[in-house]
Amino acid sequence: MWKKNFLAYMRLTEQKEASQGKLKTKVTTAKVITIRSPSKSKKSKTFKFTSSKSKDKREKSRDKEKLDKADDRQKDKIDKDKHLDKDKEKDHKKKDKDKKDKKEKSKDKEKDKDRKDKKEKVKQQSSINSEEVLELCSPVFGVSVSLATERSRCHDGLDLPLVVRDCIDYLQEYGLKNEQIYRVEPAKTRLQHFKRLYNNRERLTESDELDVATACGLLKLFLKELPEPVLTTYLITRFEEVASHPKVTKQQEEITLLLEQMPKCNKILLSWLLLHFDSVIQHEKYNKLNAQSLAMLLSPPLQMSHRLLVTLLCYCPTLFPDVQLVKYVPPITSSSPKLPDTPDEIQKELCKQESLLNQIHSEMNAGYVTKKREEQLWEVQRIITQLKRKLKTFERGKSEKSIDEVETNDDAVDSASRSQNTEKKATLNKPDGDSAKFQKVVALEITDNSISPKSNKDMPDVNKKFEEYVSVAPPNNTTDVMYMDEDTGLLMVSKSHPDYATLLRLQLENQELLAWKSQLQARISAERAEMLQLKQLLQQQMKNKTAAVATTTTNSTQDNVISPAPGTEDYERIVEHFMRENALLENKKLMLAKEIFEENKQCIALQVELAMQKFSI
Repeated sequence: MWKKNFLAYMRLTEQKEASQGKLKTKVTTAKVITIRSPSKSKKSKTFKFTSSKSKDKREKSRDKEKLDKADDRQKDKIDKDKHLDKDKEKDHKKKDKDKKDKKEKSKDKEKDKDRKDKKEKVKQQSSINSEEVLELCSPVFGVSVSLATERSRCHDGLDLPLVVRDCIDYLQEYGLKNEQIYRVEPAKTRLQHFKRLYNNRERLTESDELDVATACGLLKLFLKELPEPVLTTYLITRFEEVASHPKVTKQQEEITLLLEQMPKCNKILLSWLLLHFDSVIQHEKYNKLNAQSLAMLLSPPLQMSHRLLVTLLCYCPTLFPDVQLVKYVPPITSSSPKLPDTPDEIQKELCKQESLLNQIHSEMNAGYVTKKREEQLWEVQRIITQLKRKLKTFERGKSEKSIDEVETNDDAVDSASRSQNTEKKATLNKPDGDSAKFQKVVALEITDNSISPKSNKDMPDVNKKFEEYVSVAPPNNTTDVMYMDEDTGLLMVSKSHPDYATLLRLQLENQELLAWKSQLQARISAERAEMLQLKQLLQQQMKNKTAAVATTTTNSTQDNVISPAPGTEDYERIVEHFMRENALLENKKLMLAKEIFEENKQCIALQVELAMQKFSI
């Protein structure tokens, strides 16, 4: 009994502790073990049947637990999905950042490459590759006729652009009997290729061969791109009025008067074009082109009306009777087989080579220096030296032949000169009966001591002419007297003398040239003084700048060196622009200097003519 009571007491205490949340199972079991007697075995508990209510409670609790677990699983899944989404978003953001960084880096690399490429282009343009520079600064297409003739010369002396001459020569030889002439348009790439070659002066007749379509297209393109018509903007309206004139008889006279007012280059270009068109019309049987159809095709590029072109074609042979379409022969090169054989041909070739040399020098002075130009310059100079040597050999051969003839005539010349000298000595000993004016006359005395016999042998003809001019006798008695005029200070001869005008003209020209020389020397001295002043000013400014730079710190200078200069692209563009402008200005300066020189020559000639009129010549 006491055991039962003890167990009941223990159960009550356990329930209280469970209710209070302070269950101590280990302690109770230990106590129970200590209380139990070791002699008696443990009795099994009585089996109790569970009621239906407890089963329902257990099932409900199990269902709740299942539902809770399912909810927990769903929550875990949702949390995992959220974490995955966040991770994915982070990955996407990282990838986007990486892409942006890569793009920025690629952009920076591209900018660096562009800067390097631009710098390399500037270096190439300044050093070697002047193809683009030539095409931009001194093209042949799109400029006036005079500029085109200066930039692409025909070295045989004809003032005509080389493009026009090449095209007309080719069409005159191969295109007059071709039906495609001025009808078929060439390929644009081929046309632009030949345009670039002519703009850069690089066309080679051997490798770059024309055809009928490209020759016609080049000629029409050159005429289209002219800034003004061939007949000039000032005269084209008057030409149109003459073409619409009802009286046909007066048209030719008025057209000839208008042609005289045109510039020389435009007139030569018009004459060659019209004569070429006339030869095309004459071959109408083969090419099926008459004046009307040809005018319809070519009046737009010539910038004139159909009626005017037809009238010019009608009067073409009478307007230009002296003009002939002569084929152009370019200067010889190192690839040509032989030099010319005759002296006349050598002289013509020398003229061509010298004009080519002048053109190369002018282009190189303007800044268009390339390896090809330098090689061409050396080649032309070498050919000129070869031609001069060959010409000297011809002259030596002629001189050796004429030496024998000269030696036979030396004895006769010596005897004649001695007799003339004795006569002059006799005239010098005679007393002068003239006025004081002729006593002051400057007479050139020729004696045996003044002229050696060797010089007489070398120049017999010169001595004869000189002795004819010089005499001490007064002008009333003879006509060969040479005296000094007190009023003008010139050496004079009587007016009846045949060389009176030449002597007077030479002395007047000498006076004008000496005056021009003094003017130029005065200008040169003034400009030198200005240059000295400017050099002094520059030295002072450089000293001031060096003093200002010395005050600045070294750190700031290092930062300035390391940091890239802002606006380098604009600076390079400005430099390129000014380089082109300087090249154009140098060309203009050379042209103006030539024009001034020619005008001064003309002024001197006019002044000489005016002075000659005073002497009633």
